[in-house]
Amino acid sequence: MSATATMPSRPRFSRLSDNVMPFSKVRNNLADCIKRTRTTHVPIIITQNGCATSVLADLKDLEDFMEMQEIREAVRIGDEQIARGKTIPHEQVMREMDEMLDEMEHVK
Repeated sequence: MSATATMPSRPRFSRLSDNVMPFSKVRNNLADCIKRTRTTHVPIIITQNGCATSVLADLKDLEDFMEMQEIREAVRIGDEQIARGKTIPHEQVMREMDEMLDEMEHVK
């Protein structure tokens, strides 16, 4: 019998197009809309004159999203540098990190 690795289950995200509201409805129900984004973690797309113009999202969810984008960009840049052969030996990285940590300790 072979063991198979399973990925942890992730919550299934709603399609953004399922959460579209006109500005007037959001304005008239703002407290409910904010509560909804906080509890469901699904942003609301706000329309004006039938066109999507803005998004109402929970602040923590937005911060998490932005942090993830920064991480993805850093990984992309790292992959690009590796492909070009621009790498730093592990020992050098560890030495530089130790120096940075020592400097941070002295600042405290």
